[in-house]
Order: sequence, then C-alpha cells, then structure tokens
Amino acid sequence: MRNAIRYELTVPLGTGGLRLERESPVGRDAIPTLAVDVIYTSDAGTQGALGKAWALSQDLGAHVRLVFIYTVPYTLPLSAPAVSLPFLQNKLAKLAGGFSGEASVHIFLCRNASQALEDVLAPASLVVVGGKRRWWQSKEERLESRLKKLGHRVIFVESR
Repeated sequence: MRNAIRYELTVPLGTGGLRLERESPVGRDAIPTLAVDVIYTSDAGTQGALGKAWALSQDLGAHVRLVFIYTVPYTLPLSAPAVSLPFLQNKLAKLAGGFSGEASVHIFLCRNASQALEDVLAPASLVVVGGKRRWWQSKEERLESRLKKLGHRVIFVESR
C-alpha cells in the first residue's frame, strides 16, 4: 500500500475490549481466508451493514472486517491526522462491539481514499455497504458502483 498507514483493532465477542494488532496483512497481501468486508460510510449505514455482515458471516463461516478509510489533508503529516486515533478506535470499537461476534477493525490513514480502497480490498471481495437510497445517487451508492466496477461483490443495505 503506497499512500496509507494501517492500524488494526480486534473487537472480541461482546466484551467491548480492544486488542491492537500491528503487522497483520490485509488486502492484496492477506492470507486467503473468507471475509466479509464492511466499508464505513456513516454510523447508521455502517450499523445496518454490520448486521447484514454478521448474518452472512455466520452462514458462510467468514470473518467480519470493518474498514475505515480516513483521508488526511496534505497540509498535515500522514502520521498526524486531524482526528485523534484513540477517538477513532473507540468509536469504531463501540460500533463493532454491539454485535455478537468477533470483528477486526482496520483504520487506514491515507491521501487518496479511492486508491487506498483499491489497495485494501482483495480481488473479488464480498463487501457490504450501508446507506440511504435516494432518487439522486448518494455517496454510498457511488461507492457501491465504484466497487462493482473494480470486480467486487457488493451488497447494499439501506439504512433509515
């Protein structure tokens, strides 16, 4: 991955505790295991997507990965984003900890979100995206279209 710094958390079963994982490969470098990737869009959208991902993971025997991509402006160093990393870790751990399973949370600090997303996801990944459908294309629907063009299998979960 050329333009991103990766941080990974593991949220254990219903405990709400955190375990920081450092050098575990993800994306194209990952060891092939079945995973359901959830891309963070908004709190409500991601919560709906996580619910669908849990159901899929139980049926498929897969692991759930929550992917959060944060674009750091060029005026700041890549290792010093405008939002504190512990804040992001706690927010995402609470979001993923509300479900009865184990999920890994991957936070990527990057300059180009589109490029980072391409680098993060393995080819032909199963991806769940949550958001609102509107008569005009929302950012979540544009993300769904972009991921499908890249060859991923995408499930869109409509949030209220």
